[in-house]
Formats: sequence, C-alpha cells, structure tokens
Amino acid sequence: MRLSSILQREDLVKVLGGIELNASLVRSYNIQPGESISMLTSGKGTIERSTWGFRRSGTRALDIPVVEQTNVHTKPTFRMSFRTRRCLILVDSFYLQDQDKIPYRFLPVKDSFLMIPGVYDYDEVSNEFNCCAIVRKSRHTIEKFSSVEPVCMEYNRWSEWIVEEKVENLIEILNKTSLQPLEKYRVTNKLLIRGFNKAILHQPTTIMPSLF
Repeated sequence: MRLSSILQREDLVKVLGGIELNASLVRSYNIQPGESISMLTSGKGTIERSTWGFRRSGTRALDIPVVEQTNVHTKPTFRMSFRTRRCLILVDSFYLQDQDKIPYRFLPVKDSFLMIPGVYDYDEVSNEFNCCAIVRKSRHTIEKFSSVEPVCMEYNRWSEWIVEEKVENLIEILNKTSLQPLEKYRVTNKLLIRGFNKAILHQPTTIMPSLF
C-alpha cells in the first residue's frame, strides 16, 4: 500500500475546525513507508509531520507501516500508544496493486479526504514522530488487491478517536467504523518507481472509474 496526500488547509478546516498546524502539510502523490505524512495527534490535537512506519522510542525494531485492527490494542509494540498516542493519518487516497502488479488509486466517492486511524510514537534521538496505520480485513471488492485495507474514520466521529481515553470505548469505535464508499481507477506503473512523485499519478489510464 502507498498513500497520497495533496491536501489544502481549507479542506481540513471544513471538517476539523481550527486545528493547530505545528508543521507544514505534507504534499506528495506517492508516499511510501519511511517517508513523511501528515497526522492529527491525540492529546493536544495538533497536526504534525510524521514518518510513516512505527518504531518505539529507544528500540531498534523495524519500522512497521500497518497494524491490524483486531490486535493493535493487545500487541506489546502498540499497546501503550493505543492508550495514549493515537492519530489520524490525513490522505486524499491510497494505492494498491492487483494480482498482475497493476497499480490502482482508491479515493473517497463523496468526501474530500480520508482519515486513517493510527498510533504513533516520538523518537527522542531523531526528534521525529513516527506512525502506523490501522488496517482491517478487505471488503470483497478489494480482496484481489490486498487482504487488508485501511480503516477510514467517518467525519462525524473523528474527535471520538482523538479524545477518548477508555480502551474498551476505543475498540468499539474501531469496530463500528463503517466501510467508506470508494472509487478506484488504474494509474500509471510509474507509481512503482521509488521517488516518482508527479500529478500524473492522480490521472486514470485507459480504464474508466468504477464504484463499489
């Protein structure tokens, strides 16, 4: 999975209100694990820049880009962050490949951007945030692309994920998050080139969009 984040402050303000930006918004058509992403953090509720890939401070563990919804609250690596350091990763779309390695862009049908729940940590050595996206088992129409897809928070529930403190309530929020209507279309194979980051990645190729 790769992400895209070409967002305007105005888009976020319409949904999130007067959220404080502690860093400039990431603008990238092709975000891979290990690269920067914008996230809304719990606690102070500010938007920060973060490396996409979770690493507990003071450890040498490999960066982990995603964690499944069913065990994010029980795995020792994520358990404390689930309680106190949650986030919403802010993107306009994400990319998956089919069985023939052909990339497709998935984007919301109605909403202007996606909010992917996640957990984060802060590396005191590098003075940088790092985060991990929460994923769920894929719906039937996405199974041929991936066994998992990102959880996408509804606009009217984002604050619950950010401010809630009780673990049982947080688990319920994730479990009750609805599948968001998505549109998909095929994009250029240049997506697979590391470092390729141009607007052409938002343009469909020869296959027309389909709804599901």
